[in-house]
Amino acid sequence: MTAKELYEVTVGLEVDAQLLTQSKLFCGDSIAFGAEPNTLVSPVTLCHPGTLPKMNTKAIEFAIRDKEDADDYRHFPESDLSPFHLHDKFVERIREAIPELPKQREKRYASALQLSEYDALLITDEK
Repeated sequence: MTAKELYEVTVGLEVDAQLLTQSKLFCGDSIAFGAEPNTLVSPVTLCHPGTLPKMNTKAIEFAIRDKEDADDYRHFPESDLSPFHLHDKFVERIREAIPELPKQREKRYASALQLSEYDALLITDEK
């Protein structure tokens, strides 16, 4: 057998990107420039057993916002899905089934029971 028959070529890419955040992508470690070597690390960065990465939500937000502002960004609807229309009766029935939100209840109590904002907040607070 030849080498071509024995081996399969696999090519991988390593992509380096600089984030516009103040911390790393998968942990809260600072990315301050000029620090001493190996000082801006945590157990997550060092891959210690039992540690799990936590995604930097600010980096995700930047990526989404960057895509929205791009000139060539377009939304293409899924061609296999039929259009979805909600009838007004259905929407109204759902609104009636939803429980009253705490802020709405607070306003209602304040006006109906003539309570101060503070007292209405105490009654409606769900903590």
